Amino acid sequence: MKREKIINALTAFIAMMFFYAIVSKLSDYEEAHRQMRNQVFPDAIADILTWLIPLIELLILGCLVYKPKKLLGLWASFALLSGFCLYIILGMNKFFDRIPCSCGGILSEDGTYRDQLNFNLVFIVFALIAIALEKRWFNRLIQFKKYKRHIQTIG
Repeated sequence: MKREKIINALTAFIAMMFFYAIVSKLSDYEEAHRQMRNQVFPDAIADILTWLIPLIELLILGCLVYKPKKLLGLWASFALLSGFCLYIILGMNKFFDRIPCSCGGILSEDGTYRDQLNFNLVFIVFALIAIALEKRWFNRLIQFKKYKRHIQTIG
């Protein structure tokens, strides 16, 4: 029961984050579009990503709140946030010919790339913990350690 509550809480935090991200992008679509066009990729790709990213986030949100697809939503959250982190890391390390602007959202006012990276990493950890609990990886690890100790005492 406690395991399920933790999974649900972590999933809810991730879902709320995606909900906020979707609402912030769609409520001021013109600003989101301007920020996307200030990224390092061509305007044609930015035009597509301006609506594609919120759509992907909406699909992930749907998976997170629809219990039979929750695990898929957690994996998709992990993947999307990891992609965002990779992009941030590349930007922070001057991989691009210019530093892209920071996108809007929760950290848009005074947030730095490092703040955004840390924020995303927290939600990646939430997703990984929820996945591990859902898949019972911790239980398997404990059982493996017990088995290993048992084998060592026999041998």
